[in-house]
Formats: sequence, structure tokens, C-alpha cells
Amino acid sequence: GRFRRCLDPFRRSMQKSIGGRGSIYWCYSPSQLLEAWENFQRAVTETWEASGLDSSSMMRRLHALYEANATVRDKSLQLWETQHMSTQDRRRHQLLGRNGTTTRRPRTASDVLNRSLSELKQVLARWSCALQKNAERLETQRRKLLQQRKRQREEQRRLEVRKQKESQKAERCRREALRKRA
Repeated sequence: GRFRRCLDPFRRSMQKSIGGRGSIYWCYSPSQLLEAWENFQRAVTETWEASGLDSSSMMRRLHALYEANATVRDKSLQLWETQHMSTQDRRRHQLLGRNGTTTRRPRTASDVLNRSLSELKQVLARWSCALQKNAERLETQRRKLLQQRKRQREEQRRLEVRKQKESQKAERCRREALRKRA
């Protein structure tokens, strides 16, 4: 019971570590994570001491793991800063100011036109890609159909040649039989 109470807050926070915007790196700032790390170390020490054991070896292992993951923490910090800075920039341009006016500059006709043109270019690019894929699919189907027709013609020719040979053989046999009768 006591051990569970010491470590329970950390168990709940680790349930959020699923990645993306639900990860602990998105939900908590680096300073909050550092504070949580210090609290976790204290909780581990208290748990070991409450069980009557020396916590120094466990703390050395925790610090070694902490140091071993320094590069991951640095990359996560850079990612956090990048994501939150872009989010804050986006919000700064979208939120209303204190006096009820927008903080972003008003759109001009050229802004609207440029945005419409860029959206149109994106739609045209998607359509072009879809048309290209459709054309490739149709070309593949056309080739398969041509190959199938070619195989059918060749098979028909083989059948005709076989029938012709059989009829020639039957004719020879009939003539041979007539010659033997006479």
C-alpha cells in the first residue's frame, strides 16, 4: 500500500506516453518533466528506505540510465521546442487581441487570390496525379487485352492448321483407299 502510494502519480503520468500529441513530451514542458524526474528519484529512495533496503545501488542504476538516454532527451527537447513554437506562432496569428480585434493583419485581395491560386494548384496537382494513375491503369489493361487477343488468334491459327492437316490426312487416306480398291 505505501509503496503504491509513493509511485502512483508516476504510473498515471506514464499512461500518457503513447507518442505523438498524447506523449509526455507533448503534454508536459521540459521543466515539468525535470521536476517529475526529481520527484520520481525521491519516491524511489523513499520506497527503498521504507522497505528497509539501501537505495544507493538503485539510484546509481537510475542515474546511469538517465545519462545513457541524454541524446534522446536532447532530441525530444528540440522536437518539443519546435512543435510548441510553431503552435504558438499559429495561435498568435489566430487569436483575438484584448480589445476584441484580431491580432493578425487583414487579408488583402492579393492574399485571398494567392491562397486560392495555391489551393487550385494543389487540386490540379492531385487531379494530375490521379489522371496519371488512371492512364497507367488503363494502359496496363489495354496491354493485357491485346496480349489476350494475340493468344486467342494464335490458338485459333493452331486449331485451323491442325484441322487442315487432319483434313489433308483424311483426304490422303481416302485417296489411298480408293486407289487400293481400283
